Amino acid sequence: MNRVLILVLVSLCASTFRPVDAQVAGFGAKLGLTSAALGGENSANTRRNDYHVGVFLPVDIRNGIQTQIELVYSRQGTKIENDLRLRYNYILLPLIGKVSVDGFYVEIGGQVGRLHAARLVGPETSVSVKDQLNSFEAGVVVGGGYFLDSKSVVFGGRYTHGLTNTLVDDPDDLRFTNRTFQVFIGYVFW
Repeated sequence: MNRVLILVLVSLCASTFRPVDAQVAGFGAKLGLTSAALGGENSANTRRNDYHVGVFLPVDIRNGIQTQIELVYSRQGTKIENDLRLRYNYILLPLIGKVSVDGFYVEIGGQVGRLHAARLVGPETSVSVKDQLNSFEAGVVVGGGYFLDSKSVVFGGRYTHGLTNTLVDDPDDLRFTNRTFQVFIGYVFW
């Protein structure tokens, strides 16, 4: 079901792509803050703040409409009771559709990702838990931002709602999904 939803999102973003009209609008890099937590029933956790860094390739489709593909390294996770932290490191591949007017833009799309590392960290412990977690991540992305007058510098924010269960085995049908907020600054090289 989740893979079908991802396929539909990718198809919708790609359906606006017409090679005759498309033009690469530059190559960019971005850096920002990530605030992440796990969502789901019985999720007694708080947000974990860390960073993300990535590159992106915007493609102009029509006046004010873009498709953008990104490659992002994101440190996520959550804080659990008793000073325990669950640290996730993901390699993410968002595919975004953007509409912009007068420097402001809104975006919607999907993303897939691969779990690079996962550790449970406490005051006297640090243990890998990667084998107990799903290595595939999928989510829906919604956000917005602003391009400065030069169109080279961009400020943005984004919310990602995870669709896949982070747990490999579902004891007692537990389901936890990633919920992340990101704010960033980026630069487009023309």
